[in-house]
Amino acid sequence: MTDDVHHHHIDLLLEIAASADRVRHPDLPLTAFVAPQHLPDYDTDEPDDEAVEASVPPDELRRARMRRGVLLVAAHRIVDHCAEDLSRLRFDAHGLPDADTAEDSFVYGFFPPRYRHVYDRQFFRSVLTTAVKVSYDLADPSGGPAACTAEEIIRDTVLDMAGDLCRGAGLGRFPKGLDEVLLEDTDFVRLFDSEADERLGVAPDPAFDADTVRGWFESFRPETVAHPYGEIRSVTPSVRDMWSRRPEAPFGAADPGDNDIDVDAPEPLAQCGPVTEVVARERAAADRTTTDLWVPDDSDLEASFAALSVVAARTTQGSGWLTWQIRDDTDAVRTDPVVSLTPHRHFPIQPDEPWVDTEIAPHARRLAIPLRAIVSYRPDDAVRRKWMPVPDGPPPPMPMPPV
Repeated sequence: MTDDVHHHHIDLLLEIAASADRVRHPDLPLTAFVAPQHLPDYDTDEPDDEAVEASVPPDELRRARMRRGVLLVAAHRIVDHCAEDLSRLRFDAHGLPDADTAEDSFVYGFFPPRYRHVYDRQFFRSVLTTAVKVSYDLADPSGGPAACTAEEIIRDTVLDMAGDLCRGAGLGRFPKGLDEVLLEDTDFVRLFDSEADERLGVAPDPAFDADTVRGWFESFRPETVAHPYGEIRSVTPSVRDMWSRRPEAPFGAADPGDNDIDVDAPEPLAQCGPVTEVVARERAAADRTTTDLWVPDDSDLEASFAALSVVAARTTQGSGWLTWQIRDDTDAVRTDPVVSLTPHRHFPIQPDEPWVDTEIAPHARRLAIPLRAIVSYRPDDAVRRKWMPVPDGPPPPMPMPPV
């Protein structure tokens, strides 16, 4: 071992030792970091640190504390990396960094490459504050689960880095199974499939993608809060999603999904023509001889809605292809693969209108799209088989606002 390598090894051990007792997250007990061969049988399923200290050999106890401390070292290094990126990168008039200069940034290295074209200065800042929150949660005795997708991505990176640091410090194998504790799930992994859009023939759209990445910083549930600075604000026109009408529920409020709102009540459908001339033009140009292709018919809205319900029922959860105009400021429409699509007669937030509750592949982004923005829909079970290979139930009801 050369002197430089030796000094680096010593510095790493000192850094880890300084964090050994600072990881206090309640789901990261010391017993999780003790090598299995040193764990005796405990009377309780979850022994506290004092019980572990009394029964584990001192040398292994020290190594277990060090392994746990590696998590915080990894989290701190991510914070440092993000801070350094913001200090050295230069952003253009649109807020975007030079791609070559940003290649070794934390964002470019560990967030989905598919969305690099919308990673602007605000996104880099939001990632930094989210990394700070992840670090804080690890040290918080009351720390909870990941609050948003961005936190999951950073926590997953912490686990990967911790494994490398553990090996580099000679502390043995890093414990397995911590992802089940620190991550809500691993659905975010699908975001890293850079070839998904190419395989499906879907062209990237800056507004759609910017809206998608904003959602990574939104809290999963009412009782948890992501870092408030991480909530990305953008002047980019938002995707046409009717859920954006929902008022923000106050922290700690009851789940607004408890409201009994009948979105399929038999009352007459609200009359609604094409949302723009672009949609009207594309509907008129649609090839209605295509098998199973549904195109809205404004001359008989009830019959048209009934036909959509029948067509959507021909595949598992309405899997298929949806052609729609995603926002007002575009003269084009796009066709997206949907892994689920359920038509509804009424929307619970005024103005009332028929709509579809749908999940856009490849990442199952949930949207409420008004029928007046839809050009056509064609059912296709192959979409769901490709992106949702594991059988599952219908998507849960979208939480509704208080009425």
